[in-house]
Amino acid sequence: VPNYLKRIIGNYLSDRLLAYETEHGQRSYRITGGVPQGSVLGPLLWNVMYDDLLRLKLSRGAEIVAFADDAGLVIVAKHLADVGRIFGGAYEDVQQWMGSVGLTLAAHKTEAVLFTSMKQLETITLNVGKQQPIPTHGSRQP
Repeated sequence: VPNYLKRIIGNYLSDRLLAYETEHGQRSYRITGGVPQGSVLGPLLWNVMYDDLLRLKLSRGAEIVAFADDAGLVIVAKHLADVGRIFGGAYEDVQQWMGSVGLTLAAHKTEAVLFTSMKQLETITLNVGKQQPIPTHGSRQP
Protein backbone atom coordinates (compact mmCIF):
# COMPACT_ATOMS: atom_id res chain seq x y z
CA VAL A 1 0.00 0.00 0.00
CA PRO A 2 1.50 3.34 -0.99
CA ASN A 3 2.55 5.61 1.88
CA TYR A 4 0.26 8.44 0.78
CA LEU A 5 -2.78 6.13 1.11
CA LYS A 6 -1.65 5.00 4.55
CA ARG A 7 -1.32 8.66 5.52
CA ILE A 8 -4.78 9.57 4.20
CA ILE A 9 -6.45 6.68 6.01
CA GLY A 10 -4.45 7.35 9.17
CA ASN A 11 -5.55 10.99 9.16
CA TYR A 12 -9.13 9.91 8.51
CA LEU A 13 -9.13 7.73 11.63
CA SER A 14 -6.97 9.69 14.10
CA ASP A 15 -7.08 12.98 16.00
CA ARG A 16 -10.81 13.41 15.41
CA LEU A 17 -12.80 15.98 17.31
CA LEU A 18 -16.57 16.27 17.51
CA ALA A 19 -17.55 19.93 17.78
CA TYR A 20 -21.09 20.85 18.81
CA GLU A 21 -23.06 23.83 20.06
CA THR A 22 -24.68 24.02 23.48
CA GLU A 23 -26.50 26.79 25.31
CA HIS A 24 -23.12 27.58 26.92
CA GLY A 25 -21.28 27.86 23.62
CA GLN A 26 -19.26 25.49 21.50
CA ARG A 27 -18.01 22.26 23.08
CA SER A 28 -15.83 19.49 21.71
CA TYR A 29 -15.27 15.81 22.38
CA ARG A 30 -12.31 13.73 21.22
CA ILE A 31 -13.36 10.64 19.22
CA THR A 32 -11.09 7.70 20.00
CA GLY A 33 -12.64 4.82 18.06
CA GLY A 34 -14.74 3.79 15.10
CA VAL A 35 -15.13 5.37 11.71
CA PRO A 36 -17.05 8.56 11.08
CA GLN A 37 -20.72 7.67 10.69
CA GLY A 38 -22.22 8.49 7.32
CA SER A 39 -18.85 9.00 5.70
CA VAL A 40 -18.15 8.05 2.11
CA LEU A 41 -15.10 5.97 3.03
CA GLY A 42 -16.78 4.19 5.96
CA PRO A 43 -18.29 1.20 4.09
CA LEU A 44 -15.13 0.65 2.03
CA LEU A 45 -12.89 0.71 5.10
CA TRP A 46 -15.28 -1.64 6.92
CA ASN A 47 -15.08 -4.09 4.00
CA VAL A 48 -11.29 -3.90 3.90
CA MET A 49 -10.98 -4.37 7.66
CA TYR A 50 -13.56 -7.10 8.15
CA ASP A 51 -12.72 -9.18 5.08
CA ASP A 52 -10.26 -11.21 7.17
CA LEU A 53 -12.88 -11.74 9.87
CA LEU A 54 -15.39 -13.03 7.33
CA ARG A 55 -12.74 -15.48 6.06
CA LEU A 56 -11.83 -16.68 9.55
CA LYS A 57 -11.75 -20.50 9.76
CA LEU A 58 -14.11 -21.48 12.56
CA SER A 59 -15.04 -24.88 13.91
CA ARG A 60 -17.68 -26.94 12.13
CA GLY A 61 -21.15 -25.54 12.75
CA ALA A 62 -20.00 -21.93 13.11
CA GLU A 63 -20.05 -19.22 10.46
CA ILE A 64 -19.69 -15.45 10.40
CA VAL A 65 -22.16 -13.34 8.44
CA ALA A 66 -22.32 -9.58 8.00
CA PHE A 67 -24.86 -6.94 7.05
CA ALA A 68 -24.10 -3.24 6.76
CA ASP A 69 -21.66 -2.57 9.62
CA ASP A 70 -22.65 -5.49 11.86
CA ALA A 71 -21.26 -9.00 12.03
CA GLY A 72 -23.04 -12.05 13.38
CA LEU A 73 -21.91 -15.46 14.49
CA VAL A 74 -24.25 -18.22 13.29
CA ILE A 75 -24.14 -21.56 15.08
CA VAL A 76 -26.02 -24.55 13.66
CA ALA A 77 -26.36 -27.61 15.89
CA LYS A 78 -28.86 -30.29 16.77
CA HIS A 79 -28.44 -30.06 20.56
CA LEU A 80 -28.16 -27.05 22.87
CA ALA A 81 -25.02 -28.44 24.50
CA ASP A 82 -23.37 -28.40 21.07
CA VAL A 83 -24.51 -24.81 20.50
CA GLY A 84 -22.76 -23.72 23.69
CA ARG A 85 -19.56 -25.61 22.91
CA ILE A 86 -19.33 -24.43 19.27
CA PHE A 87 -20.22 -20.87 20.26
CA GLY A 88 -17.58 -20.73 22.99
CA GLY A 89 -14.78 -21.70 20.61
CA ALA A 90 -15.97 -19.46 17.77
CA TYR A 91 -16.47 -16.46 20.08
CA GLU A 92 -12.93 -16.86 21.41
CA ASP A 93 -11.59 -17.06 17.82
CA VAL A 94 -13.44 -13.85 16.90
CA GLN A 95 -12.23 -12.07 20.04
CA GLN A 96 -8.65 -13.16 19.34
CA TRP A 97 -8.85 -11.88 15.74
CA MET A 98 -10.28 -8.57 16.91
CA GLY A 99 -7.50 -8.15 19.45
CA SER A 100 -4.89 -8.92 16.79
CA VAL A 101 -6.12 -5.98 14.68
CA GLY A 102 -6.59 -3.56 17.57
CA LEU A 103 -10.37 -3.87 17.89
CA THR A 104 -12.53 -4.78 20.86
CA LEU A 105 -15.83 -6.59 20.96
CA ALA A 106 -18.72 -4.48 22.28
CA ALA A 107 -19.93 -7.00 24.87
CA HIS A 108 -22.83 -4.71 25.88
CA LYS A 109 -24.12 -4.91 22.28
CA THR A 110 -23.77 -8.68 22.06
CA GLU A 111 -26.83 -10.89 22.26
CA ALA A 112 -27.93 -14.30 21.03
CA VAL A 113 -31.11 -15.39 19.26
CA LEU A 114 -32.05 -19.06 19.35
CA PHE A 115 -34.12 -20.29 16.40
CA THR A 116 -35.72 -23.70 16.79
CA SER A 117 -38.48 -25.80 15.25
CA MET A 118 -39.17 -27.52 18.58
CA LYS A 119 -42.61 -26.94 20.09
CA GLN A 120 -41.12 -26.22 23.49
CA LEU A 121 -38.58 -23.39 23.51
CA GLU A 122 -35.51 -24.34 25.48
CA THR A 123 -33.20 -21.82 27.07
CA ILE A 124 -29.45 -21.63 27.04
CA THR A 125 -26.97 -19.46 28.88
CA LEU A 126 -23.95 -18.50 26.83
CA ASN A 127 -21.00 -17.53 29.00
CA VAL A 128 -17.80 -16.11 27.62
CA GLY A 129 -14.78 -15.97 29.88
CA LYS A 130 -15.31 -13.71 32.89
CA GLN A 131 -17.94 -11.59 31.15
CA GLN A 132 -21.61 -11.47 32.07
CA PRO A 133 -23.74 -14.11 30.31
CA ILE A 134 -24.82 -13.06 26.84
CA PRO A 135 -28.57 -12.24 26.75
CA THR A 136 -30.41 -14.97 24.83
CA HIS A 137 -33.81 -14.70 23.15
CA GLY A 138 -35.78 -17.56 21.63
CA SER A 139 -37.94 -17.79 18.53
CA ARG A 140 -39.90 -20.80 17.30
CA GLN A 141 -39.76 -21.39 13.55
CA PRO A 142 -42.40 -23.61 11.87
